[in-house]
Amino acid sequence: MHQKNSHLPASSAPLPPIFDTLDMDQMHAQIWAAIDAYAQKHGLSTSGLAKRAGLDPTAFNKSKRYTATRPRWPSTESIMKILQATGGEMNDLVELLSATPKQTSSDLLLPAAQLSDQDTLAAITAGNDPKALGEFEAQFFPGIQDTSAFIVEIDTADYDPIYRHGDLILVSPSSETRKSDRVIYGKPGARAQIGEAVRRLQNGFRIKALSPDRTETIHEFNGSGWMYRIVAASQ
Repeated sequence: MHQKNSHLPASSAPLPPIFDTLDMDQMHAQIWAAIDAYAQKHGLSTSGLAKRAGLDPTAFNKSKRYTATRPRWPSTESIMKILQATGGEMNDLVELLSATPKQTSSDLLLPAAQLSDQDTLAAITAGNDPKALGEFEAQFFPGIQDTSAFIVEIDTADYDPIYRHGDLILVSPSSETRKSDRVIYGKPGARAQIGEAVRRLQNGFRIKALSPDRTETIHEFNGSGWMYRIVAASQ
């Protein structure tokens, strides 16, 4: 049986130099990338790492790294648990944080799915690893730094003339949704929809469809639904 390391010494090492130059969004991405690299170093997926640490298997999924309105950071307790579960020390994680290269828009490879492809979109929004699933098409989209971003290809005429068949939209889970933003949203077992955020509610948004009927619906975040901001389109 694996012997857990119950002693986690307080780190006296200074913060790695990377913290001197990163803004909050970059720091958030780097910290999660270091956790991904730590899991890989121990031959685990991020889900496997969370499970070994006694956490919810989805605790480190990409979809859990952002709330509906802001980035979510790993807690000190969760970091302690993964280090204990793997016999690691804080410096192990700090070294990975320092070694994680800063990603630029020129080399950011994004997962992609067609709007009608419920299974692939569900996998992306659940934070599953595109490489592990082996079902993803990847495309470059310049000018984006959000490592959780993904691309959706419009494969319907329902949104003409705003989005036409074949257009690509760039979706950014890290971007806060505001009134009048265009959004993509969905829930298990239903086709994703595109609309305009009309008004924030206590647990969701009122959304106006971008389809010709322009009907308004209420989309709630009830643990299974998701909604992200559309930040760009290639037309």
